[in-house]
Formats: sequence, C-alpha cells, structure tokens
Amino acid sequence: MKSATWLALILSVGLFAFCRSREGGASSASGTEQAAAAVLPAGSGPVDAPQADKGIGPVKDLKLGPVDAKLAAQGHDLFVPNCGGCHGFDRDMTGPSLRGVLVRRTPEFVMNMLLNTAEMEQKNETVRALVKKFSVPMPHPFITDDQARAILEYLRTAAK
Repeated sequence: MKSATWLALILSVGLFAFCRSREGGASSASGTEQAAAAVLPAGSGPVDAPQADKGIGPVKDLKLGPVDAKLAAQGHDLFVPNCGGCHGFDRDMTGPSLRGVLVRRTPEFVMNMLLNTAEMEQKNETVRALVKKFSVPMPHPFITDDQARAILEYLRTAAK
C-alpha cells in the first residue's frame, strides 16, 4: 500500500478516535467487565447469517478448546489498533458491534473475515449486507493467521 494511503488511513482512524473520545463514546470498561457483560441476542434481517456459515477463505474447520488467556491478551493488543477504531462491544460504530459475535458467527467465519476480507465482502451475502448497512467496507487488516487466531481468542472473552 502506498505511504500516502497509509497516512490517510492512520489520520482517519486517529481523527475518528479523537472525535469519539470527545463525544464520550469511548468505553472505559475493562476487558474483565466487558467479558462479564451479558450476551446480546442476534438482531434481525439479512445481516444475521446462519450459525453454520463458515465464510469464504482458508479456514474450513476450527475446533475451540478452553480459552487461552495468553493468546487472548495478544489478541487484545492486536484488536485495539487494528479493529477498535471501527468496532466496539456496546454499540455499532463505523462497523457493527462485536458483542455476541461468536453467537451470531462461527469461529471460521470470523477468521475468514480477518484473513480474506475482500473476497468475503464480494461473495458472502451476510458480509455484503453488512457493507450495505454500514456504507463502508472493512479495510483488510493485513494480519497473519496466528494474529487472526489471537484476535478470535480475544473476542471469545470480550465479545460475550
């Protein structure tokens, strides 16, 4: 990506975060408080994919065991700068709230959204409906498989 594009993206995210904090929109809840919050029910309409939708991408089958706290902490450190400017847990922002995301989406879907963003936006009906609803596509996060897995582990704790 050209440096001018990166600069514009960084400035946009910084401006968004600044405006959000001035409006009082930034959440002061800790990860522990967020994890203790109740799971919100799935909404209605085309943005709610069947739980069986694994998305489109490299992750075909993912079995989750107990939460790995160390991996979740790494995921938090990746989530904040890569995802936190557009996604929160208590309300929709530039992107949808991620509260209850693993109730509405499979782990494979989340991983494929992180790793295969453009194709998911072009071919997956659920993601196409979300892009239409929020009027903006998700920029590709440019993260590795291991980083995506860490973010997924963080979402298992913070997005309950």
